[in-house]
Amino acid sequence: MRKLYSILVLAVLMLSLNSCDERHRYHDPILGSWEAVSYVEGNYEYNINPQAYHRYSFYEDGTGIYFDDRGYRYDFIWDYGGSYQLRLRYHDGSVDWLYYDFDGRYLLLSTDYDFFSYYVYDWY
Repeated sequence: MRKLYSILVLAVLMLSLNSCDERHRYHDPILGSWEAVSYVEGNYEYNINPQAYHRYSFYEDGTGIYFDDRGYRYDFIWDYGGSYQLRLRYHDGSVDWLYYDFDGRYLLLSTDYDFFSYYVYDWY
């Protein structure tokens, strides 16, 4: 009986120690497509012109797409670079480091660690 109990405990333990990375990525709130709705600098918030949008799409496989305000497309590979940091590596070799946070349903992206200026993104 003791041997059966030990095997059962070991089996439960092995199942519960599933890869944390896989669970994190599966339920990752950053996954999906985001469109900028406003830009904040200090105490001022500016609405984004709908014709001049910024869009990010983050995919589960670590790839993504960025469309700038002129409509140019940039493919990238993304990963987490640290605490609330994203590293975007573009195909031309350039790298962007962005700080991120969430405010309810909104994704906030900034190049400033203190979020003095940042873009506010909503799902699209």
